[in-house]
Formats: sequence, C-alpha cells, structure tokens
Amino acid sequence: MKVILVPTDFSPCAWNSLYYAMQFARDLEATVLLLHIFPVPVYATEMPMPEGGMGALFETAMARLKESRNAIRQEFGVEVSIKAAPAFIDITGDIESEAKLEKADLIIMGTQGADGIQKTLFGSQAVHVLAHAEIPVLVVPAGTHFRGIHKVVMATSYDESELQPMRHFLSFYLSAQPAVEVLHVKNGLDKQPGRVALFKKIMKNMIPLPHITFKEVEGKRLEAIETATDDPKADLLVMFHHKHKHLLHLFRKSLTREIAFHAGVPLLAIPMHFLPNGNEHTHLSKSMCEV
Repeated sequence: MKVILVPTDFSPCAWNSLYYAMQFARDLEATVLLLHIFPVPVYATEMPMPEGGMGALFETAMARLKESRNAIRQEFGVEVSIKAAPAFIDITGDIESEAKLEKADLIIMGTQGADGIQKTLFGSQAVHVLAHAEIPVLVVPAGTHFRGIHKVVMATSYDESELQPMRHFLSFYLSAQPAVEVLHVKNGLDKQPGRVALFKKIMKNMIPLPHITFKEVEGKRLEAIETATDDPKADLLVMFHHKHKHLLHLFRKSLTREIAFHAGVPLLAIPMHFLPNGNEHTHLSKSMCEV
C-alpha cells in the first residue's frame, strides 16, 4: 500500500495540508503517517541537557500528535499513524531520513500561499525538502481544499529522462483517471521534431489514460504555466527537476516577477532521478522498437 508522509508543526498551514492529504490518500487508497520533528536545544557548553529534557519534549510532541490523530478520526473515521522524532540540527534532513526509513511514496507539506511564499517556502523547510528529497513532494498552498484530481497540468521539456517519473506519477494517480495536459513551452532549443513525436507516442503507449493531450506554446515559461493552470483551473501542477538548483532558480524568477503561479494550485515536484524499486529507466533509443 502507498505511504504518504505528512510533516507537521501543528500550524494552521500544516493542518490544511493534513486535511488535504487525508482526502488525497482516500482517493489513492494510501496510508498516512503524520510526523512531527521537534527541535532539541543545543547548548553552547558541554553541560548535558537537563534531566528529563528529551523525554519531556518527546511526550509533548506525542501528546499533540495524538490530539491530531483524534481530530482526524472524528473527521474522516480512519486511523493515521503518528511519529515524533528529535532534530538536533537539520529538521529538513530528518524529514528526508524519515521518508526513507518509512519507505514513503510521497511527502505532502503546506505553504502559506502567494503572500507568504517568500518567507514560508523559500529558505524554509518546505523548499529544502522539495528540492532535496529523493521522492516526490506535494506542496499545498494554504486555503487549498481537495476537490479531487480531475485536471493535471504536467510541464515537460521532452527530456527522455522524464518518461520514467511520468510513468510512475500517472500509475500512482491512475485510479483517479484525471485529464492530463502535457505542457511544453518552446524556448528556441527544442529537440528535433522526430524525437518529440516519438516521446509523445511512447508516453501515450505506456500510460493508459483516456484523456491525455499535448499543448505547445511560446513565450515565457512561468507565464505559460500560470495560464495553463488557470484556464480552466487545474487541480495539480506537476514539474520535474534534475537538481535542486534548477528548481530554486525557477522559483526565484517567479518571485522577482511577483508571479506566484502555484498559489491555489498544489505543486507536485518529482526528482528526475526518481525511480521506484523494481523499475528500469525508459529511454527513447531503447523504446523505438516497443511503440
């Protein structure tokens, strides 16, 4: 069964992402693990932590997690797993470690939305987890309510290394049968038409969805993505990234132009190298005889 890891700091933003995750998980028949990483004070001296200090922090964290679990039980009538873990230095690193330990398929985190992106997403826990995690991360803006996954906008550069994570993503959401718009923004460095046509053919053959379309537009990438997610409103924006620097650079450009294109639209960031156990990469050259 799929496992969704939901880190929480018990803020309203975190509550929103948890409620979103519960409905998301119900549609995908996945289980949810609610995780709280509590910071442990690091003293400048060699004096040990006061007796009972760590235990008290753990008990407080577990008490709040149990309150959250009770609220979820009353709201959804289902159980969630809970876990508290200490962080001495790097909370984001611990979230990534817990995701590996628990064999999570997806991490869901919240942001404050358009007005709070710069101070909440950038330089914060969410963006670092999103940029460095080895599994997909879904970022849910504050105030976003789950309404099902009916329309997905998937940004692509027609890079063959996107095929495998695309396959995994769509198999993960296949039960929802969403309409998928594969969006490519031309930048003057596009691949040869033959390879683009092959990319599309391979994608259609390996992903049995009834509603999958391809759209190519010219212009600035962020503005094109913003338009695509707004007309009509998308339920999910999917982007693939090679390295965290690429993704950070893309987002910083959006901030300087004051375009919070994912405000109100959850953003799923999938590492290009992401490969579920037991799968092999799909390459255009190898797949020519398969289509």
